[in-house]
Amino acid sequence: MRQKTLARLYDPNQRIFTGALQDPYRPSSRKPLGTPALHNEIRRRLMVGEAVDSAELARHYLVDEPTADRAIAYEDGRLFESSSSNEDELEAEIRRRMKIGAPIRVAHLSRKFGISEANTERAIEVEHGRAIHIQRWQEAMSEQIREVAGRLEYFSADDVFAEMPEEAMPDGRRFGPLMLKAVKAGICEKTDRHILSVRPANHGRPIRLWRSLIWRSLPEGD
Repeated sequence: MRQKTLARLYDPNQRIFTGALQDPYRPSSRKPLGTPALHNEIRRRLMVGEAVDSAELARHYLVDEPTADRAIAYEDGRLFESSSSNEDELEAEIRRRMKIGAPIRVAHLSRKFGISEANTERAIEVEHGRAIHIQRWQEAMSEQIREVAGRLEYFSADDVFAEMPEEAMPDGRRFGPLMLKAVKAGICEKTDRHILSVRPANHGRPIRLWRSLIWRSLPEGD
């Protein structure tokens, strides 16, 4: 969420009641859900992760509790719709900073994307766990490529995945770079030959055969 959007979200003078009656949950002059000040306070609390108590808000803004409850439900849904589009951007920014080793400051990211600090912290934890899973998978798969190349002169991705659960692969696009890395390491090389894959995920499409450069160079049993 951009700064202009944040400023508009906190603006107490904005018009809450509009004539947009096509949204049955949108407050209007015919179906008021409380004063603009009430809505702005609810949004502020939701964004920073503070408790939203309908009884306390009803007393403070001189409305009944059902009206306060409806206002909370409306703003919660509205905030979710506006912030959910920013969650992907937040996750992408966290991954970018992790990749280049840049500092990850919760408060800064929370303000930048309009997401509460609690949800920002959870997103950071998820991305850290995802990065660890990817690293471990890449290390295990690199070892598997080397093991297969040591016992087969020609092999395909099917041979590599035969011993590794494909469900654990974090992203289908991550296997190709590992094969290119193995080529640079002198483990294997590309060939012009292809075979039909037997893995269900590939739906019988042709996949490349690779020629091992370390075939029979490893001791038996390795």
